[in-house]
Amino acid sequence: MLKAILIILLATRIANCQETMFLRVSDIDNSVLADGEQCSLSGGRQGICKEITQCDSVKKLLVTKRTSEIVRCSFHGIKPLVCCPQSQKFIKALCENLKPIPLGLDFKITNGLKADVGEFPYQAALGRKNLENFLEFNCGGSLIADDIVLTAAHCLNKIKEAATMVRLGRTSLNLTDEFDDSTAEDIDIETFKLHPKYNSRSRQNDIALIKLKRPAKLSDNIKPICLSTDDKNIPTNLTITGYGSTQPGTSTKSSLSDWLLKGTVQSYPNDECTKMYKSLGKDLINSQYCANSVSGVDACQGDSGGALNYKKDGYYFQYGVISYGAGCGSPFPAIYTKVNQYLDWIGDEMLKFDGQ
Repeated sequence: MLKAILIILLATRIANCQETMFLRVSDIDNSVLADGEQCSLSGGRQGICKEITQCDSVKKLLVTKRTSEIVRCSFHGIKPLVCCPQSQKFIKALCENLKPIPLGLDFKITNGLKADVGEFPYQAALGRKNLENFLEFNCGGSLIADDIVLTAAHCLNKIKEAATMVRLGRTSLNLTDEFDDSTAEDIDIETFKLHPKYNSRSRQNDIALIKLKRPAKLSDNIKPICLSTDDKNIPTNLTITGYGSTQPGTSTKSSLSDWLLKGTVQSYPNDECTKMYKSLGKDLINSQYCANSVSGVDACQGDSGGALNYKKDGYYFQYGVISYGAGCGSPFPAIYTKVNQYLDWIGDEMLKFDGQ
């Protein structure tokens, strides 16, 4: 089929009103593709052919009159089919480009395990300079693309305390540590995006994305983590990583660990967890996940924003973002934000960061 710029008389509902318009669409040729078939977008991105009314991103293009960016497929009856970007396919494609990560070694420390150098190459530390001009790291995160870090919204919610840079590639935050000779990548934060429905009181939708000023140089010690798209086949035992407190009940900066810690937590029934937190005046929603400590290992201050993950076929998959708990090592399960509930939002925001 010849490439062409079509003028389509389109009748569609936008913002609850009937609107008829002439639509000038992109000249990208997808031949004649049927509803549900894979299609191509600009920049080599992939999409799925859908009716316009079923594609939010295309409806936004209509509202903002950026109709030349809309890519056609064909017609379903009299209704035009367009190429709808698939955020989750974009997320999966990022993971497919990664290489398996070798197993690390375990070194015991107080109430947890000391990660081996390079064992968790996705780990990010969020920092900012204090009044004395020294870097302080108070939250964690996970690298999900070479220039994108996933973290908790509460780590960035207070502008005066929000991180201004991200450190990658180090198991020890102490750059003079003789046991970690890996090269640190300190990259300034260009911008960040909190989930629009984040609630600072309830910590619901406690998830955020950071756009780095430049891409990280990927290596054995710096590598993105895969995001889990599965909500059914989650292992009972999961791993948490962070630079949080090594001493239960303490929250001072002096108790935080310079060395990356890891620990195992166990899935906890959400109905029981909901009842427990209800007694504290906290309401949990479906996108929040409960996991209990194993042998005193738990998420603590400084771990916030880090990854709740599991390993499968040599790949790390992030299932949750460390959000909050009733106290370090307390009998209450810790609360995590489920990543798979936000894949569309994550994919959409990443594409926006790239100007797509």
